Amino acid sequence: MQSEDQVKQALGRIIKQRLAAEKRDDTLVHYGGRCFHEEEILAGIDALLELWLTHGPRTQAFERQFADTFGAQYCLAVNSGSSANLVALSAITSPRYSRRLPKQAVVATPALTFPTTVAPLYYNNLVPCYIDIEPDTLNLSVDSLAAALNRYPVQAVVLPHFLGNATDMDKLLDLVRTHNLLLVEDACEAMGAHWNGRALGTLGHIGTFSLYASHHITSGEGGMILCNNEELRNIMTSLRDWGRAYPLPTHRAGMLQDFRYVYTELGFNVKQNEIFSSIGSVQLRRLADFIRQRQAHFDYLQQALTRYRCFVPVKSYAALSTGWFGFPIIVKKDAPFRAGALKAFLENNRVETRSMMAGNITRQPAFRKRKYVRTDLTYTDFIANHAFFIGIHPGLTENNLQYVTKLIDRFVS
Repeated sequence: MQSEDQVKQALGRIIKQRLAAEKRDDTLVHYGGRCFHEEEILAGIDALLELWLTHGPRTQAFERQFADTFGAQYCLAVNSGSSANLVALSAITSPRYSRRLPKQAVVATPALTFPTTVAPLYYNNLVPCYIDIEPDTLNLSVDSLAAALNRYPVQAVVLPHFLGNATDMDKLLDLVRTHNLLLVEDACEAMGAHWNGRALGTLGHIGTFSLYASHHITSGEGGMILCNNEELRNIMTSLRDWGRAYPLPTHRAGMLQDFRYVYTELGFNVKQNEIFSSIGSVQLRRLADFIRQRQAHFDYLQQALTRYRCFVPVKSYAALSTGWFGFPIIVKKDAPFRAGALKAFLENNRVETRSMMAGNITRQPAFRKRKYVRTDLTYTDFIANHAFFIGIHPGLTENNLQYVTKLIDRFVS
């Protein structure tokens, strides 16, 4: 009869062999993907064997670990980055929030975005004000936002840090303070990025993160929310947990003194489970190394493409340290080829590519006929039509990067 430790050691060897075989047999250059060792899977098995599957002590420990890592006071684990955005936007429209946004309040957000950054605005009866981007950072143009503040009654900003990069946060935070705006940071693509030493996702009132398989770390599915405000933490906990009162109330609300069945929000059930939290906790310890590898891969591709005049180089502000989410390839308007042709060439040669998320969100079928206001979106349209991105995740090898650059060289030549 084998002991539990012996069984785990045997499982570890099997998992290690399967992960190695998976990597050996995979011929795609992926745009993203999980970077697991056997430790992550064994942690998930440990959680499963404890038979406490839903949000419990392992998830609570992961929340504390995540908050401490990024210097925030409160952290809530949820089942996806999209749910994190939904909970965050529902919190700032909650009747219990002292700075509640009223129905039809105008909220500024970039038009170059992911759909579940914007969808919660509509679910909460808010009106997006779509802002143009900076063409070389791919992030919100603060000048365009300033112009919108003079034109529309903007009360909040939802700010995705696109591809892990950021706009000039000093200028943006000045506008937020001057105009008394609420700021929700969508840092789903920017985990571990810092502005002057402060983690993106902690500069505003709420920050959201994703643990999806292609992101900086993964638990398979999952999301995290950071804030430093107890009032918001309490509201978001209620929203996450069915709308149940948090902290538990001292009144009965007509029930038989069972305070667990008092509800203060129109809530959801978007909790994270113990298995995914256990995996995420192991992954979080690898984040710094993952970021170093991502930045090294980004620098390699950036250097390789500088010899071509047909690409627009991207930039980051000096105050930002990041590990990019992906490597953007921006083809100039006067290039002798179109971005779509290069994208198709790479795909045909087993290099995965991705379009710039939803592109100009106002052109998407689910969004184009809904109510919004906007600034001029010239640069958003340019990036949507002339750019795409490829992978720089830690699972790539030097041979992968050399293969990609040789393909681009062959195509351009």
